[in-house]
Amino acid sequence: MNMPAPPAQRSVFDNLTEPLQALTLLIKADKRFANAATTTPCFLGNPQATHSTTPARVGMFGPPALETSGVAGCHIEHNTLLGRLLRIGASSQDPQVFELFKDSWKSSASVVEGNIMKVRQAMTRTQSLASDAILCLLKGGPQAKERTMRWIFQAVYFNVEAEKDRPSPLVASSQAFLFNLAGTLLRLAKPIISDPKKLAKVDWNFLRWKPSQEVLGGGEQTTSSFFFPVSCTRLMTPISTDSSSSGSSSGNSSGSASETFVVQPDTSTEFSFMTQSFFCALRVLHLGAVQECIRYPHILRSLSRLSAGFEVGDRNSLHHLSLKCTMDASLVCSDLMSDVTLFIPACAASLLRQLQETDAATSTSQQLSASGRVKDMSWTVPQAGTAEKYVQILCTVPEHVVDDLLELLLFVTKSNPKSLSLASLAPVLDLILYLMR
Repeated sequence: MNMPAPPAQRSVFDNLTEPLQALTLLIKADKRFANAATTTPCFLGNPQATHSTTPARVGMFGPPALETSGVAGCHIEHNTLLGRLLRIGASSQDPQVFELFKDSWKSSASVVEGNIMKVRQAMTRTQSLASDAILCLLKGGPQAKERTMRWIFQAVYFNVEAEKDRPSPLVASSQAFLFNLAGTLLRLAKPIISDPKKLAKVDWNFLRWKPSQEVLGGGEQTTSSFFFPVSCTRLMTPISTDSSSSGSSSGNSSGSASETFVVQPDTSTEFSFMTQSFFCALRVLHLGAVQECIRYPHILRSLSRLSAGFEVGDRNSLHHLSLKCTMDASLVCSDLMSDVTLFIPACAASLLRQLQETDAATSTSQQLSASGRVKDMSWTVPQAGTAEKYVQILCTVPEHVVDDLLELLLFVTKSNPKSLSLASLAPVLDLILYLMR
């Protein structure tokens, strides 16, 4: 009995240009195509699968299992239209990528860099085409825009598993997908971070946003949490919003100011597209690029320890070599990290602005200088009696937001310091000094 041939594994080198361009041209030509694309059954994931964190047991693990048994972020990646556009990325498990890099240990630096550039260009091409398609859907009318934003929210919200040191591939999306999603969202956010007037309109109250069941695609029986999980450690510890802990604080018991504020969920504010795209980019960077920046030094140490296996063709050694080269294509000198270099000071300036506003009038009148720094900045620490709004902001901002900015900045400094000249880093230093006081 002949066994059916396994499906061909996807590769970053697959030519998707023609179908993606055809899709984009159709959407641009008539908004009815945009509406048709966003109303197809495969545009959004199955709610039963996206809300689950327990994948079905499978006898053999591999690419087919991810598509048939994956849940949450994995399900969105492999079973939605936009997910299938963004899943094509650099992966050390891609046979073509492995063959490209397995002899890198004995190849010249120019050959290795040339191969890395091939992968990097393929990723950039995918991100560019996907960005065009998503932008066209967002411009395809109210219905198409609403459903496209809903997909983006779900793709970010249901990938909380990616924060773990060893995320389950059956629950979290792949790093290739998260890289492509981050690159796409940063492209959408670039007009915001490059314009001080638009950046000033970013509303940090989005950190208190609690998506509705309609946005998450679940029924009334499904409970939702903050878009930025409430389990995140905050810059200032608030009282837990859980009713089970209403009688005691989750912070210190000394009666400090941090215990007088509760992070109230925001379910009614209609946040602007600028705010939504800004914070979706910030969140997905934490889930993808930041985790890889932390992981990169560990890969280098493992590669050094396993280097003796190159001569004998040890598969574990060659796998780590391919993994290192793949991460070089994704992180080092990539378009993604160039956009990240622009995003870091813009995010720091936006947060610092929120912390230093004194009232609603200055919120609209205060302007950023050409360097991105806040004018007429007061270095006085707000007093507890007059700083309720400052404490409320600090109680909503996750600690990892500041950590992520510095983690990304340090990685860029070590891997490609020349790119630091793309934007002034003064807002980052200002934010550090503010938080150290």
